[in-house]
Amino acid sequence: MLLCLAMPLGVWAQQAEQIDPPARVAYISVSEGSAQITGGDGPTWAPAVVNTPITTGVRLTTQIGARTELHTGWSAFRLAGPSALEVTELDDTSTRLALTDGSFSARLRDLQSGERFEVNTPNVALVANQPGEYRFDVNPANDTTRVSVHDGSATVYGDAGQAMSVRAGEQLVFVGRSLSVASKGAITYRDDFDQWVASRNALDDRSVSARYVSAGTPGYQQLDAYGDWAQETEYGAVWYPRVTVADWAPYRYGHWAWVDPWGWTWVDDAPWGFAPSHYGRWAQIGPRWAWVPGPMVRRPVYAPAVVGFIGGSSGDVSWSISVGSGPGAAWFPLAPGEYWEPSYRSSTRYRRALNPWANARPRSPADVFHFQRRPHAVTIGSRDQFGVGEGRRPRFTSGTRVPSAEWSGNRLIPPPPRPGNRGDRNERERGSPAQRPPFAGSSVVPQHDQIRRERERQQDRTQAWQEERQRQRPPHQQERPRLDQPRAVQPQREHQQQQMLDRQREMRGQQQQIDQRRSMQREQQFQRQRELRQDVTRTPQNQQRPPQMQQRPQREQQRPPQMRPPPSQRDSGGPPRAPREDRGAGRFQGEEP
Repeated sequence: MLLCLAMPLGVWAQQAEQIDPPARVAYISVSEGSAQITGGDGPTWAPAVVNTPITTGVRLTTQIGARTELHTGWSAFRLAGPSALEVTELDDTSTRLALTDGSFSARLRDLQSGERFEVNTPNVALVANQPGEYRFDVNPANDTTRVSVHDGSATVYGDAGQAMSVRAGEQLVFVGRSLSVASKGAITYRDDFDQWVASRNALDDRSVSARYVSAGTPGYQQLDAYGDWAQETEYGAVWYPRVTVADWAPYRYGHWAWVDPWGWTWVDDAPWGFAPSHYGRWAQIGPRWAWVPGPMVRRPVYAPAVVGFIGGSSGDVSWSISVGSGPGAAWFPLAPGEYWEPSYRSSTRYRRALNPWANARPRSPADVFHFQRRPHAVTIGSRDQFGVGEGRRPRFTSGTRVPSAEWSGNRLIPPPPRPGNRGDRNERERGSPAQRPPFAGSSVVPQHDQIRRERERQQDRTQAWQEERQRQRPPHQQERPRLDQPRAVQPQREHQQQQMLDRQREMRGQQQQIDQRRSMQREQQFQRQRELRQDVTRTPQNQQRPPQMQQRPQREQQRPPQMRPPPSQRDSGGPPRAPREDRGAGRFQGEEP
């Protein structure tokens, strides 16, 4: 009898896990340089914006010189461009990444029992055995992958399931798919990328916010530089952001993005905005806003936006707030202890973990939240401001600009629908977590062909995205084609270019002839000077003189005219007169002192 009862409970728990979305995500914490991102719902590429959530199916590419950091709380992933990374799977128990190009560093500060971390490259697959720091350098041109284990230990697998253990301090270069080692040795040098990674790790280790927020909360490190912690009697530890905008309120400066399977997700403009937007609650203490992280749990559950949407007195439609000349939506932050009900499918266990407050309980539609009818805390936006594309900045405003009649009797409503809703087509194409292929037990076979095909598709998408950006630029900002690029040239322009090249060749030939003539003239002049020197030194008068009195033509030519002897002394014609030394004065006789 007990067995019959236990089986339905186990099946029910497994079904609950299948309908729950992942409780863990990564997000873009740092983006230096040019980086693009695309989701699993199409080939559209967009710039990688800070605070963008990263989940299963997301692809990320970085250009030369760019550096990007992804954070999951306990783990940090960093890329150095040019590079290409795909998040194959990211959920509560597994992290599976595919690196097809570039340099990648992963730091794991915690690896729970049963949790798996795997990185696939075109050559090998690495599975971490314990927390540590692992680096990968993929070179598609040479078909090599370099694996460096700075800390921890891992197991590397080949195409046919071959396995090799790698310990801390070791560095191996693999060629091909059969786990062939080209070189093996110790890590003796850390380049600029390693030093940048070390500086980012130091910020995580020295974070003051780790005393008040769980280390499993992504984005807690950013709070140190943009706010101050304080202790409040009612809420405990709270964080005050340093903001200078007069009408600032939570969830007002940023934009809404549709992210499956959660739906509308808030992406904050502030560099510190990820953790306060997806975890904890907001309170207003005096005139200041304060973020309350709430109870500390080891692995907090991610929420797309801890807000409540409100509509008019009827509450029948989602776009029920009048903003200007069209419909709009309004939302407000939840206060500490208030229960947040997700609009997507989830289990009771998931919702309980999502609201760790002791007094949190589901509310009826008639209940009123703390900030629901406070216009200064409510933010409104028109329908065309949801899900804006690249180059557009949404404009949301305070609820104080809406007539007070709009707030009388407002009710909590579901989030607005997605424009051009396509249902759950993307999830059906990818398959539910139960339909996806599991890991291969003790042996891991890298998906080489799939990675190679994905790399080719990714290059095509990147080229198409760059061409589209080029067409969208104004004419004066468009890049001019280089000479090595094929282009259509009119016959008249080709003739003009040929004439210009011929004229340049003719001018170069003339210049060479001029240089040759000048060189010959200089050589002839030097030859005449040498002959004159030889004739002067060979005269009989000069040879009969003592060595100290012989004329030296080279020095004579260099003397100025006033320093030369008079002609009577140089060309006397007679034998030279031997000088008589004046012992008293130390000079030759006849010379004046």
